[in-house]
Amino acid sequence: KILPAPFITLITGFSLIGILTGCLRSASRASGYRFSVIVCFLIAAFPFTILDIASPVWALLIGVLTAKLLGEGDKGT
Repeated sequence: KILPAPFITLITGFSLIGILTGCLRSASRASGYRFSVIVCFLIAAFPFTILDIASPVWALLIGVLTAKLLGEGDKGT
């Protein structure tokens, strides 16, 4: 008997939680872009379109702007 689609989606989501947390942890720990990484992820996580531009593109743009405005990243060392 086939499992219902919402159940399969739930199991798939649970299996990806570990991967997601590991990626976020390594992205924010390995670099000086902690706040920018979180902002970029949160924007990309929600599907929306502004001016026919999808949320992943906006996430990258706003993430870069956030990093520049906050002065995150390598400090020339």
